Amino acid sequence: MTERVLKGIMAPSKPFMYQLGLDCRTSRKSGVQLSFISQQISDFSRDILQNATSVFVCGIGDMTDFANVVEGLGLSPAAGRIVQTSLNGPTSSGAPFLAFMRMKDGVYEQHLVNTLGPIELWAFSTSSKDAELRHRLYEKLGPIRARQRLAAIFPGGTAEDELEKRTQSMIETGLSKDTADSSVMDEIANEIINCKGIAAHLRGQGNMENDVVTYYDWAKLLPAGVKAAPQSILMNLYDEGLEPNDVTADTIRMRQAPKRPVNRPHADLIRAGAE
Repeated sequence: MTERVLKGIMAPSKPFMYQLGLDCRTSRKSGVQLSFISQQISDFSRDILQNATSVFVCGIGDMTDFANVVEGLGLSPAAGRIVQTSLNGPTSSGAPFLAFMRMKDGVYEQHLVNTLGPIELWAFSTSSKDAELRHRLYEKLGPIRARQRLAAIFPGGTAEDELEKRTQSMIETGLSKDTADSSVMDEIANEIINCKGIAAHLRGQGNMENDVVTYYDWAKLLPAGVKAAPQSILMNLYDEGLEPNDVTADTIRMRQAPKRPVNRPHADLIRAGAE
């Protein structure tokens, strides 16, 4: 391993990193599995890298990171080319990564793609614009329904293309970029909330549409005596289409009551015997 990589990756460990390295060497004897995540391989000490049985490389920042990954893990030239050219981040087709695994019968390098559905893509998206749009919809629709609508409208897991297209159109009319960004975010969020514009095709799809009051607005209309009921029960009642005024304390109690066995005498005998 070159001196350059030694300086980048194998710098002397602080006490905490030393302890982690010691744990990596001894934890398997106690049946303990350790996992580490970082954006740079240089965050890991020699002990951690040498004792890692599985390393998953999702991407690199620059050529220094590339050299550190290749030389730090001892990748083959073929695996190095994959790291340099094929790990370009998640898309609608999935998230590519390189799996580097040390097994008893040798070292394995695999170029794999982790595929996710559109709802999962929206749940895990870290793009600042997508996260802001998702947060706005969470506040108005709740997390579940917000992700359902986002996935139906943008199955690729991002709205950035639509946001950028509309922003550029507004900038061409003379608006500043900041004003255009804010206006477009408001516009798309309102369209999704109200099932119009880009979300018009969601109308008529049950609770996916806004003709049905959103859960959070529905919950505000509940009688005071049932508002403290478990949210899971209330959401089920909402999904079934019950009007807020029809939700009573008796309704909640019926949902909370455990189901009795069909063959009750036999079940009671078994239960009594167990006691």
